[in-house]
Amino acid sequence: MAIGSRTAGNITEFFVAATNDITLPGNVPVRLATYDPAVNAYRSYNPDAPSIGMTWTPIVTPNDASTTLPASERNIAVYDGTTLTALEGRTDSFPELDLYSFGGFITVFPADSGIPPIFTMFKDRRDDPGMASGYGEPVSGMWLEPASQGNGAVIPIWIADKLRGQEFSSFRAFREQFWRAAIDDPELVTQFTANNMHEMKNGRAPFSRRSDRSGGKIKFELHHLNRISKGGDVYDIDNIRIVTPKRHSELHKGGN
Repeated sequence: MAIGSRTAGNITEFFVAATNDITLPGNVPVRLATYDPAVNAYRSYNPDAPSIGMTWTPIVTPNDASTTLPASERNIAVYDGTTLTALEGRTDSFPELDLYSFGGFITVFPADSGIPPIFTMFKDRRDDPGMASGYGEPVSGMWLEPASQGNGAVIPIWIADKLRGQEFSSFRAFREQFWRAAIDDPELVTQFTANNMHEMKNGRAPFSRRSDRSGGKIKFELHHLNRISKGGDVYDIDNIRIVTPKRHSELHKGGN
């Protein structure tokens, strides 16, 4: 199972989904925290993103580096954390998993620290507001034909001109406006079926061909060339390509 989340305003929604190693990976990264006596803290780092690290400050200082448990219990203050309000859950038969951020990692501490393993998940940068930038590229012929190969199809210049400078509350809002702008273009509208035109007018992605689908993912997706997890710009149009679900899965499986 994997835990996902998305934020809308001041509300964060959590989602649990079954993993299949296709649309959702089943592995969870594990990081080992080490004690740094110079600063009286445990540290852990992400080898894939050296600039990102976490520091855990113990309430009590370990006496030594042995693996034995403390000889006696200590009077440790408890941090209660943020108050959570339990709401009635729901079961989605066909959830739009691309609207959620999945990920996180487990931090394992030395045995003598007295700290149990901790699962950590950060807020998705796609939930942050931003302004669209970038200029797009010239397009001729069938726009989305390259979406099943390479890095995918580029965003046309005329769509970039419509979006550039606009502020969006989240990447989801950007994506909805992107598809609306695409279907409003007289040069592109003739390339889509009536069903896909209806989807795009409502801010939803068009359906891909059956051979280009991946599991339950059946619509075209937006792919960031420079991945968001590695510092890629969320709203830079020149950093975004349109890909089929199958190609998107291949790109991420290959570490791209």
